[in-house]
Amino acid sequence: MKKIILLITLSVVFLSCSKNGGGNYTISGIAPGIADGSKVIIQKQSEDGKTNVSVDTVLVKSGKFEITGKVDETTIHGITVESTNGMISVIVEKGDIKVEVDKDSLFKSKISGTYNNDQFQKFYSGIYEIQKSVQQRKTKFENDNKEVVRLAQKNNDTLTISKLRKEYGLIQKDLTNYSLNFIKENPKAYISLLLVQGLFNNLEFDLEDVKKQFESLDSSLKELKPAKKIQEIFDTVSATEIGKKAPEFTAKDTRGKEISLSDSMGKKVTIVDFWASWCMPCRQENPNMVALYKEFHGKGLNIIGVSLDIDSKEWITAIAKDQLTWSQVSNLKQWEDPIAKQYNVNQIPSTFVLDQDGKIVAKNISGAELRKKVAELINK
Repeated sequence: MKKIILLITLSVVFLSCSKNGGGNYTISGIAPGIADGSKVIIQKQSEDGKTNVSVDTVLVKSGKFEITGKVDETTIHGITVESTNGMISVIVEKGDIKVEVDKDSLFKSKISGTYNNDQFQKFYSGIYEIQKSVQQRKTKFENDNKEVVRLAQKNNDTLTISKLRKEYGLIQKDLTNYSLNFIKENPKAYISLLLVQGLFNNLEFDLEDVKKQFESLDSSLKELKPAKKIQEIFDTVSATEIGKKAPEFTAKDTRGKEISLSDSMGKKVTIVDFWASWCMPCRQENPNMVALYKEFHGKGLNIIGVSLDIDSKEWITAIAKDQLTWSQVSNLKQWEDPIAKQYNVNQIPSTFVLDQDGKIVAKNISGAELRKKVAELINK
């Protein structure tokens, strides 16, 4: 289950800022149809990334508004308008920024006036039409395959489920291609840097793919905060690449007892399985893991489950219902789980297969492929 999609959402975009572009800015807004006296609030995300903080509030007058300020670093803020839904994303940087508010759909509002806002608008204008087409195809696919999915789930037909997931994923291909072309054609654009950051959450790309896209960006972007975040991810991902020793971790089990990876492994082939009670693809995969464990545990297989749950009761209930008899740990912090961050897990289910020496030999495989790998390792 994806934590975030390739497209940069408003909440993710807020996190990004650069060390350039300090100075005064003016946001001149045109707001047709918005009543005079309506509040226009410009917000930024808090340091912890969990809440929005108001930067300034102005009122609409004669269908217009103006926000002025000083910015030390180019950043992205969100603008909300009273009595409308949604938020307008604006890159706050030195210069005169223009906003044309669409009161019926803030997403359709237009931004312009500075280089990065022009590029930002260019990207979203193009992707909006593609998104509509993709959504229509997704809806059709879901409707056409409802009965197939129901039967596959009832019969635990993982091959059919896997096939449908791949077909469903291909529908998003147009969005991915558009983003990649945009990065290639606009290597100096701030949004291109954010799009590269988003590639970490796309299963089609491995570490080397993302590195190539990152290296294609203009050098002017390489010292910015998003670029540093990308470099941090490179460092984290490289620590969990195939062939590396799996990072050690310790967490509490359902009874509050501390369990470490090394304690769970012994000298056996081990699967580190990231999942959660609320993750339906995880729950659908659990019967396969149970069958795998029953077949190979006596021959030298261990599993340790790392749950991204937040409610201990739901976690424990799911373990019992799915009959997961191997070690289970959780910090009950959902996506803030330190083990998930340590392993750069951005979507679940995620699996890491370790050999008897604790080296990572495979990642994110399931079904017949996972069984084949386990059998191969045990036979060695």
